Amino acid sequence: MFDWVTNSGPIVFALVIFVLRIINMMFRTLRTLAIVRKKTGIVFLIGLLQSSSFVLSMVFAIQDITNLLNLSAYAFGFATGNVFGMMVEERLAFGYVNLTIMSADAGHAIAERLRAEGHAVTEILAHGKDGEVTVLESGVEKKYTHDVQEIVLEVDPGAFITSRNIQPLASGFWHV
Repeated sequence: MFDWVTNSGPIVFALVIFVLRIINMMFRTLRTLAIVRKKTGIVFLIGLLQSSSFVLSMVFAIQDITNLLNLSAYAFGFATGNVFGMMVEERLAFGYVNLTIMSADAGHAIAERLRAEGHAVTEILAHGKDGEVTVLESGVEKKYTHDVQEIVLEVDPGAFITSRNIQPLASGFWHV
């Protein structure tokens, strides 16, 4: 069935191992993220693809366990696949993040601007090292993180922004 791979020459054979391992690790990264976000259907589909690419890459790599080119392709595919998985996840940007924004000068203005753009924001007055600050909390879909960051920094270039992944448990502003 895979004679074309085994008869294709050592460079092409190693390249096939490399690509299969990239695919395997990319799917592994995405599957792990989908598990955390409880996306059952996606986890199932990615699991099928991941396990298939793993078995093929492993079978090809161990056909000649002494072949350093194949073993290197397998190892480099592993490392590259992790990076590709992160890049794909960044592009897909599924899930939610909570943004915490701290502004000493323009907290209310940032909140008003974010609300005007359709984002929910909670304002909290707090005291920092140098005096009063406004702490803003905003949960957004991950794909909007960069947009919110741009708005915040446009209003207050000195604002401090952090993010963390979250899993919404009940609806509020979002209708989950």
